[in-house]
Amino acid sequence: MTKVSPKKAVPVQFSDLKIGGWGVSEKELRGKIEAYIATLPEHFKKSFAALDTLLLSMSSGYDAHFMSLTDPCNQIHGLFAFNVDTMVQKQTDKQLKVNLYHISTTLPGDETFA
Repeated sequence: MTKVSPKKAVPVQFSDLKIGGWGVSEKELRGKIEAYIATLPEHFKKSFAALDTLLLSMSSGYDAHFMSLTDPCNQIHGLFAFNVDTMVQKQTDKQLKVNLYHISTTLPGDETFA
């Protein structure tokens, strides 16, 4: 049996982080979000709606987007979930309605926002 040692925590510099599309397939989405949420402090986990509610809201007919905040090793340090209501844009020709459903980060210092 091979023993796997836990990853060493490496300090993350804000300047090293990048925001981008998460690139997770719809089939993997639930598992990936669950895994990410498991890394959050307890008080953060309790502040979000149930995962089923998030996924149902995100698929409510709008253009869903999941973006991540990652370090150079591709470790996720933040998640943003929102959808875009394109009907508003078509009606007004100037405005775009964005519904933010989830925003979080695992970076140190987050507890100050709880």
